[in-house]
Amino acid sequence: MSNSTRLKDEMIDKLWLPKAREASSIIYPRRKKHARMRMLTLSDGLDVDEVIKLEEANLVTREDSVAWVSSMNKRWRVEAENIGLVIDGHVYDASFLRPSCPLVVHIPFDILNLDFGSQDTDMNEGRTETEIIILEKFIRLQQEIGKPKFLVIFTVPINSCELDSARVVRESNAMRVDGWGGLRSDQFPKHIDEQSEKMDFIQAMTHSVVGKYGYSCSNGFEPLLCSDSNRILFSVAGVLVR
Repeated sequence: MSNSTRLKDEMIDKLWLPKAREASSIIYPRRKKHARMRMLTLSDGLDVDEVIKLEEANLVTREDSVAWVSSMNKRWRVEAENIGLVIDGHVYDASFLRPSCPLVVHIPFDILNLDFGSQDTDMNEGRTETEIIILEKFIRLQQEIGKPKFLVIFTVPINSCELDSARVVRESNAMRVDGWGGLRSDQFPKHIDEQSEKMDFIQAMTHSVVGKYGYSCSNGFEPLLCSDSNRILFSVAGVLVR
């Protein structure tokens, strides 16, 4: 078992699966035998254990799930697991989640598993900032379509680069919402380079985005930090309701 698989299994067992069970009871309380929640997962193309384990728990089915992989070469292994739909592309491209993006027509989902640790990119500096903005775009699309309840799982690698809070504030404020006063750069530290500061900022922005689109988080967001000798992953998960 690779270190990457160990970290993913830890996140599934300690956070993703328990939160999916919680989401099932909130989103579909009458579906006692099988919740059949629709799930989107960002996959590394090596496995889709998150889908398999949630299917074993009668929370999702493979045929109702959508997996996004970073390249066409990674599609084959995921498709071999009989996932309902596999789409390849780069989440860090400017075109991601624009109307032309092939994923947009499949929104909304009951579970958004935004595991950015699974996605290939040469980006190091600015990566976390981009991932936070993508999270907001997903929540915005879910809200625009009228999805009242869904589970968000947001996982990012913690790297050594300083985090630019002003950029996140600027790009978030550019996505205007009626009645939303916007964020101020002075709400957050200008230079965010310590691990604990990055985790605090990620959680603060997650809460901010949720409230911006009229959602609250049932039972709050639960954080989990997983690491090995090669990487650090920070995951937060919560059920959004409005």
